Amino acid sequence: SVNGTFSATFIANNQPAGIKTITALGLQGSQLSTTMFNLTGGTPQITISPTEGQVGSIVTVTGLDFAGNSPISISFGTQLTITTTISSSGGSFSTTFIVTVQPVCTKTITATDGQNTAIAQFKLISKISLLIPTQGSVGQVITIQGTGFSFYGIVSIDFGTHKTIATTVSSPNGTFSVTFIVTTQSSGTKLITVKGSSHDIATTLFLLKGASITLIQPVSGIPGTCITIQGTGFDGQATVRIDFGTQITITTTFSSLNGTFSTTFICT
Repeated sequence: SVNGTFSATFIANNQPAGIKTITALGLQGSQLSTTMFNLTGGTPQITISPTEGQVGSIVTVTGLDFAGNSPISISFGTQLTITTTISSSGGSFSTTFIVTVQPVCTKTITATDGQNTAIAQFKLISKISLLIPTQGSVGQVITIQGTGFSFYGIVSIDFGTHKTIATTVSSPNGTFSVTFIVTTQSSGTKLITVKGSSHDIATTLFLLKGASITLIQPVSGIPGTCITIQGTGFDGQATVRIDFGTQITITTTFSSLNGTFSTTFICT
């Protein structure tokens, strides 16, 4: 006005939260005055992708309305500061981290700039991390390991038609390692199911191959000798043909449900 006063309004634009300086500057540049305004901004928030996964999964965390140009610390479940980043001048950020070994449950992801905090939830899924070997025959020793199970919980292993072929107790961080021997079953792909004490479950496949004759008695004799022969690893409930020297199909038999058979014949 003619006496040097003014009145004006404006709408606060999108800026990081914090104390803002308002400056009034005269057209001639010699008149200047400042005051302070506390910009509270929006509520800090984060989004994550994916929202569930296994140990080793890569998680992306995106944040908005944090303090601008500030260090951001990310925690995951029991692990404090799993990664850090710097927010932009507008208070946004995006960063990634790898899911570490922890017991199974819903994990809280927390992002903070020291003053502002936001959280999101991530579902940790159980995982079979090792199976050695992945194929073999009856009698094979298998080693299986897993992560993301309950801590100090009972872990049971089902193998094909054999329920609870092995059990063990998980570690404080939800891992386990156990070995078992492949039992007599029909050949083919077998489902291995690992079950924890908190309804945590994981599965994998094992190829059971290689039919074998497990017994022949006696191992020598003259024509007319009665020979007993047994085998395992055949298809379940299937016809098994026995050849003897030059004689094709000296006898036939049927395998059991688990792929075994036992029969006799007279050598000619």
